[in-house]
Amino acid sequence: MGIIRLAIPLKMPYDKILEAMSYAFFFKATDENGNRSEQDIIFEEYLSHGLDYTLQKVCGMDPVYDRELTEEVKKFINTGIN
Repeated sequence: MGIIRLAIPLKMPYDKILEAMSYAFFFKATDENGNRSEQDIIFEEYLSHGLDYTLQKVCGMDPVYDRELTEEVKKFINTGIN
């Protein structure tokens, strides 16, 4: 989120960063034995509480201050990820 927060006041594009972040929400990596990392399992637990909760707790997005940014992430997830 830090790089996006830097880009906004400089009026630099950050849509590709948001898109990559959106894909990362649903990437399910496993090791050579098919096991997921502990951090991925913890992230999955956050995600089970909903996208808004995860964006707030993991990404540090404020529901009021970052409302527009949150909606942009949701747009990528709803339209760009199959």
